[in-house]
Amino acid sequence: MSDIKLYQWPSTSTIESIYPRAVLFKRICNLAGQKIKIMNVTLPKPGEKFQAELQSRLIHLPVLEVGDAKFTTSKQIIDYFLNNPPSLTLKQRLVRLDSVYGHITKQWANECFLNTLLYARWKSDANYPSFIRSVNWGSDPNLIKDHLDVLRDMVLKYLDRTVTGGLNLKEYDELLKNQLWSLDAILSSEKFFEPLANHPTLTDLYVFMVVQGFMDDNLVESKWIKERYKNLVRWYAELDRLTCNLSPTSD
Repeated sequence: MSDIKLYQWPSTSTIESIYPRAVLFKRICNLAGQKIKIMNVTLPKPGEKFQAELQSRLIHLPVLEVGDAKFTTSKQIIDYFLNNPPSLTLKQRLVRLDSVYGHITKQWANECFLNTLLYARWKSDANYPSFIRSVNWGSDPNLIKDHLDVLRDMVLKYLDRTVTGGLNLKEYDELLKNQLWSLDAILSSEKFFEPLANHPTLTDLYVFMVVQGFMDDNLVESKWIKERYKNLVRWYAELDRLTCNLSPTSD
């Protein structure tokens, strides 16, 4: 198979990428047994085109490039690997990703749960300084502070157009705890989010891409999440184990 490159926003000291969908793309590639090259895209060069180029990167990343083909959705990636399977075993693994709840969970994860993470990272003054310092920008953040301020402003303008962006800190805290409580309660009687499933599905990956963001040691929420939501933490560790390598240890 052609060389595979994942163009993504950079990682932090503990998280694969600050863009959750890049985490999703990477884990699908791992399940497909595909070795990929990570191409971290950082801030554009300073200049009059800076803001326009930054906006473009916010909109168009992440991208998975396979030869001349470019994929921007999880469905496109899975369909490609299903049509070009490296082995029958890996094809079966990808087929099992299909989920009854996948479409609904995808909408919720991208339109609600993800916005809660954006609030935690970019709007919470308790998190933003340590979060932004931990991102591997490729240069000293102090030298690009003004440009990071522009990036934060763009993210917050998007967030303010959502219901989550209009919450105060108390309301945000209540929303997050209700989201986590619900996820933890589901997992109290299930190994994965798909009922009776013995293997991860896309439903799990959609939730995982956001939960990984909250597990970042640079967020104050990470400590109490790990202390309070034991079922969620157990599920997270198992899903990470099953999807973090090219050859997962269990099918």
